Amino acid sequence: MKSVEFKDWLTGLQRLSREQRARVKQQVMGDVQQEDVIELLERAAPTSCAHCSSTALSRWGRRSGLQRYRCRGCGHSFTALSGIELAICGVRSYG
Repeated sequence: MKSVEFKDWLTGLQRLSREQRARVKQQVMGDVQQEDVIELLERAAPTSCAHCSSTALSRWGRRSGLQRYRCRGCGHSFTALSGIELAICGVRSYG
């Protein structure tokens, strides 16, 4: 797509209805669902505390669908996303 056509296309997005924007977002994102993202994140579960590096971790409930962990060393709790800004599919880190 040429640069001018792309700019026109972007301008046209502003005129779309909420439902039309949702359809565009779904098309761009593909079939990625929040549950798929959470599953991938939990496969890479933390093996040490993000605060003190201790490996003595306990599961500590869930937050926004993500498993929380609590460090038995320093008491901090965190998820796989702690300290990371992630604005995809509504998943967000809550430290």
